[in-house]
Amino acid sequence: MPANLSVEFISHAIDAANYEYDLGLSDVQLKTLPAYLSVNLKIPAYTFSHPEKFKTGTRVLHLRGRHKDGVEMQRSVTRASHSVEEFDEYFTELLCLRQENERIYASASARDVKKAIRDFKERQLENDYDLDPAHFYQNLNTRWVSALMQPTCQSEKFWLFDCDTQEDKQIVEDVFDCFYHGEDPYWYITKNGWHALARPFDLSEALRSFPIEKI
Repeated sequence: MPANLSVEFISHAIDAANYEYDLGLSDVQLKTLPAYLSVNLKIPAYTFSHPEKFKTGTRVLHLRGRHKDGVEMQRSVTRASHSVEEFDEYFTELLCLRQENERIYASASARDVKKAIRDFKERQLENDYDLDPAHFYQNLNTRWVSALMQPTCQSEKFWLFDCDTQEDKQIVEDVFDCFYHGEDPYWYITKNGWHALARPFDLSEALRSFPIEKI
């Protein structure tokens, strides 16, 4: 067992479940993978192999370009899918749109459409009292996606553990081995390390079993 389990690390791991997982690897990694899309798309060769259980139901896909990732012009493109086939279709579309250093994400948990509709309607009614009520209707797709991605609008829940180093990964693996009794966590490679998706579980025992750093 590792000698050290940081409160900061565990807190970040739980908070990172803010409901997206990374679909895009770095450009270097992309070029080493077998081709998934037609070569005439002029994008790096890519394989998309996340399990279908992370594509079923209503999901949000998000192409994001950020300064901190080396993108000069920030932008955000979103799509909401409602089936595995639609998910793959939108993913292909976003890959075609993707520029260097942009990343593609998707919601780790399916979204609860009924809850999202309620959230959307509440915002719509609140907007009636705004100084510019017409502004709400100028970008309805973005507002609908925002409603879908509210933490209260999940139909299921996962925790995402973000491991930037081999030491982080070993700590999480040890925690899983000792304290996690659900279905096998899903591990995949990211640009900076690894992510693990797992069902929520009681971490109190794990925190008591490791010396805790005070951050």
